[in-house]
Amino acid sequence: MAGTADRSHRRVPGPPAGYRRRARLGVKYVPRKDDRVLVGFRERFSPFVADIESCHVLDARVGDLLVALADLVRGLTIPDRIAQIEVAAGDDSVGLVFRNLRELAPVDREALIAFGHAHDLLIFEQPGNESTVAPVGHSTERLHYRLDDFGLSFAFAPTDFTQINAAINRQMVPQAIEQLALDSESRVLDLFCGLGNFTLPIARHAASVIGVEGAEALVSRGRENAALNGIDNARFEAADLTRLGPDADWLGGGIDRVLLDPPRSGALEVLPAIADLGPSRIVYVSCGPSTLARDAGELVHRYGYRLEAAGLMDMFPHTGHAEAMAVFSR
Repeated sequence: MAGTADRSHRRVPGPPAGYRRRARLGVKYVPRKDDRVLVGFRERFSPFVADIESCHVLDARVGDLLVALADLVRGLTIPDRIAQIEVAAGDDSVGLVFRNLRELAPVDREALIAFGHAHDLLIFEQPGNESTVAPVGHSTERLHYRLDDFGLSFAFAPTDFTQINAAINRQMVPQAIEQLALDSESRVLDLFCGLGNFTLPIARHAASVIGVEGAEALVSRGRENAALNGIDNARFEAADLTRLGPDADWLGGGIDRVLLDPPRSGALEVLPAIADLGPSRIVYVSCGPSTLARDAGELVHRYGYRLEAAGLMDMFPHTGHAEAMAVFSR
């Protein structure tokens, strides 16, 4: 990584099993094998679904139910038209979104409702795009997770992006807040903010924060969560951060801290706008270490920042992926 750090973060560990709260499970109907159904993860570089009975990486509320889910799908009138099952787990409840390529029959709905009741799950159907997701047999539209260090509760839809590993997230957010070195006069810009996972904790410690996100649904959820938690110094805006124009009013002066949490592709396109703002500190959270290294090189060599600290968080145990955090100052 470009630059030299005086110190590094400690490695942030997490639970090795049962940590994955979001997943997309493949479903495969195999009529040549006694009408068998497979539910699990797709094999690497293959359309096939792995033949497994449980998954210890998944939240145990779902990871131990793969055989039961396969039996459920096999008993539906459309076992060959269930494409996938999306898993979304909150602190108190778990949602399963069944991607149905054909309308569910009344008997199918009854089976899904009974399964949800038996295993304390919230069942949803998705006959089209994400806007078609709807509860089956209940009226709950949101799941929740908490960040108790900040007295915050976050509502999210079952198809919203949330951090996969709740235990790591509960450690990662306070660390990012600490590294931002906020005070009561800090004005912060949180880019790629999602539903406010960092934005709202920042609001607890700063004068103001602006969260910017490309997905309109997540911007709406951020505003919803600000209202839910009684926060009035956080503002959420929608913008394509890969094609940032100069006319965004939130690019005005006065920003002295920036938090970045981009997708794996990184934040290269937005770095010139950040440099123009001239924040004294930038905290960069990354799920793509190679793009973090690239962007760090830009911040240090082109824009005059100094790499002050860097470290890893074990967000994805048993995989080749890593979450990283780097701190820049000038």
